[in-house]
Amino acid sequence: CAPPHIQAIGMVGTGLQARLQLQCLKPVTDCREVWVWGRNEQALAAYRRDVEAEGFRVRVTQDAAELAAHCQLIVTTTPSREPILQAADIRPGTHITAVGADAPGKQELAT
Repeated sequence: CAPPHIQAIGMVGTGLQARLQLQCLKPVTDCREVWVWGRNEQALAAYRRDVEAEGFRVRVTQDAAELAAHCQLIVTTTPSREPILQAADIRPGTHITAVGADAPGKQELAT
């Protein structure tokens, strides 16, 4: 269960799933502060543009630890086969929804 008072949402990934997950969160939280992590600067810029148009304030980063330091709710949406988020970077009480780890061999979170 996500914390009752979310100050920032962290989105790991910049693709369609990252946009859809944020749309699903919009009616269930009043939080409009989003941190987004991605590897590609152009994809980060496009995500920021699109999500800001929907009323969110967006901060971009290529440092997953920075995202984790600011967010109480994190959604991972990448096809990564290597951990992006490290356990040591996650704050106590943080809710994580790992959407991208949807097949054998995919791993966004360190074990």
